[in-house]
Amino acid sequence: MPARRIALLLPGQGSQHVGMGRDLASARREAAEVFERANDVLGVDLRRICWEGPETELTRTENAQPAILVHSYAAWSCLPEELRRAVSVGAGHSLGEFSAYLMAGALGFDDALRLVRRRGELMARAGTVRPGTMAALIGLVEGGRLTARSAKDLLPELLVRGGDPEALMLERGLEAVSDAGLIEGLVDEVIANNPDGVASVRAGDDKPLNFLMGQVMRATQGKASPAEVRQALVAKIRGA
Repeated sequence: MPARRIALLLPGQGSQHVGMGRDLASARREAAEVFERANDVLGVDLRRICWEGPETELTRTENAQPAILVHSYAAWSCLPEELRRAVSVGAGHSLGEFSAYLMAGALGFDDALRLVRRRGELMARAGTVRPGTMAALIGLVEGGRLTARSAKDLLPELLVRGGDPEALMLERGLEAVSDAGLIEGLVDEVIANNPDGVASVRAGDDKPLNFLMGQVMRATQGKASPAEVRQALVAKIRGA
């Protein structure tokens, strides 16, 4: 019988809630020790924030990120050693990546905790220190000149060196493709090259649609609006 293999998926920001980890720490000494250690490392009563709130304090990104990491690690610490050894793959959503590194032993607890605390502080600062920059970046996305994916690529550079988002977008050649004729031509090409997927979509199966969208997005180097590409594909396939 083959050995059991387990994949571990760790949550990201947004999964926090007041009371998180309290019952676990009450039932298991290992979990209680994780919360105690977190307080010592950060010099902040993170345990109280997690267990008692208020919610407004817990949801502040500089608190939420270490809180989720600590809660994840507390749960991990309570798992049987045999089960932990059976984990062969780890992944996480955004912040959860740090939790995955911690579970894998690539980061120590103290270092991981300090990292996500600092990460949260910097993310909070991004929305307050340069509100004009953030507003301009969001404006480019909402105005259809920049895709959300490209905005995400620009954000780290803007946070480090500042500057004008529009100028940086043009410098990096990331302005969104808005030429309807160009998009329509690419959609036609993708449809012609993928008859099986097109037939499935025409029959009511939307699963191949994501693949077809990916082909068009790849051709535009991610600069087209996914919503516009999807709309064009559906109109061409189901309207034909």
